[in-house]
Amino acid sequence: ADLVAYSGFSASNYLEQPYNSDLNFGTGDFCTMGWVKTTDIYGTFIENRNDSSTSGWSVSTSVSGSTTRFRFYLGTAHADSAELSGLANGSWNHWAVLRRGDVVEYWVNGKLESTNTNATWSSNSASKTEGSMKIGVRRDGSQNLTGSLALIRISGTAPSPEQIAKIYEDEKVLFQE
Repeated sequence: ADLVAYSGFSASNYLEQPYNSDLNFGTGDFCTMGWVKTTDIYGTFIENRNDSSTSGWSVSTSVSGSTTRFRFYLGTAHADSAELSGLANGSWNHWAVLRRGDVVEYWVNGKLESTNTNATWSSNSASKTEGSMKIGVRRDGSQNLTGSLALIRISGTAPSPEQIAKIYEDEKVLFQE
């Protein structure tokens, strides 16, 4: 099988899935993961019905000076990871952002990079009854990701640290010449 990556994200070019109730995780655990290759790590990876005022969710990166961080939104609440030291520009990187109870975990290349604990994470609902999911761009067409995404997955469970490490080890060979 051939590996496919998606790129060229803009306000008019992105991946979109219409409303899907299977992505209503409520207050349960869930995970997003995939692979990214970029030289400008600022941008939106996934945004699922999030309008920053209700209960959608999104995963993006933010850059402040030379510090790159994951940013996870759940409704109006958001949390940034610590600096992503393991995210290498210009090469393929595996990433995972997940909610496990009241902890948001940020993973890069099979290693836990950062966590953010907040008692409201476990009670904030990741459910909304309308809207689409977009990959590569924010809901308003801004903050598009410069680079490529591959093997994007979303799960209604939070994989164990061992599972995340195994996924990374098993898949990294797909990205070698």
